[in-house]
Amino acid sequence: MRLSHIAAVSAACVVLCASPVHAQPATSKPKTPTDAAGRDKTSAMAEAERAREARQEQARALLFSLSGEARSFRDQTLRARSLARIADALWPVAAEQGRVLFREAWEAAGRADRESEQTLTLGEPSLHLRRDVLTLAARRDRPLAEEFLQKLLTTSRCARARAWVDWVLAFRAVEKKQTEAALELIAGGELTRIQRVWLLTQTAKLLAKTDHEKAQSLLDDARSEARRLDRLDPDRPRGLLAVANAQRLVEPSRVWDAVADAVEAANSADGFTGEDGRLASNVNSKDRIMKRTDSAPDFDVAGVFGEAARTDLERAIQLARGLKGEAPRTSAVIAVARAVLSEKAAPRPSAASKD
Repeated sequence: MRLSHIAAVSAACVVLCASPVHAQPATSKPKTPTDAAGRDKTSAMAEAERAREARQEQARALLFSLSGEARSFRDQTLRARSLARIADALWPVAAEQGRVLFREAWEAAGRADRESEQTLTLGEPSLHLRRDVLTLAARRDRPLAEEFLQKLLTTSRCARARAWVDWVLAFRAVEKKQTEAALELIAGGELTRIQRVWLLTQTAKLLAKTDHEKAQSLLDDARSEARRLDRLDPDRPRGLLAVANAQRLVEPSRVWDAVADAVEAANSADGFTGEDGRLASNVNSKDRIMKRTDSAPDFDVAGVFGEAARTDLERAIQLARGLKGEAPRTSAVIAVARAVLSEKAAPRPSAASKD
């Protein structure tokens, strides 16, 4: 019995001594400062990444919004440059949208380059803005840049040939009084801005008696086109004089405002003489150089000031003297005087009528 009791006590001691050893693995290992710092760093990096993605999304939305605004810019040069720059900025996060914007920039650049050709000269047409868009596109999408390059090489001479043909057709349409043909060329012809102003005003004159509303609408368009010319460009006052000359036939009550607009424009254009009304165009082909110069008397001061003098002499003199340039002022004053001096005396009553 004593031995059994001792064995039982010994067994109990073994169990008690062994229990802490077996229970220890079940207890979680205490956190060390190094592990906590690692988890904090990971969490901070994840938070920073989320913040970066949020900022990028905000920036992308900002560019999308700006591209919508840029599409509505009336200035084609600003539209082209803005869309190209937005496309370049968007490319890393939205390449497909960037490609669309590059194409829109290319179209706007083409319109801006054509508008910059106020007078066609020998050699290649204006291509500088399209080249700028091409340069930006080449950094992002080589196939797209090659596509633009082919268009540039193809249109540089074909566009010049079409512009030549369209101008010849426009002049002929006015000469033959073919208003429908003239309207078609106004809508889709490859014309410089001053050529378009001339065509609009001459077509308005043709429609003055048959379609007054359409004629006035054409003159409003011509005025807008002329005002979009650079303030220093002599074509600006020329175009506005053409508007005034046509306005005399379409809506005489608006002539004085139109003449005042032309005088203001003339005072800003140093090269305007008031008596060089003509339109020149040239085309350079492989075989020959073709030149064409057409008279445009409506661009001169003589006609509109002469007619103005017959309506209101004092007002015509005041406007003529308001021209700052010596050459246009001299031409206008002479036109006013010539109009008055050429007036025929009223027939005197005969002796029989007196009786």
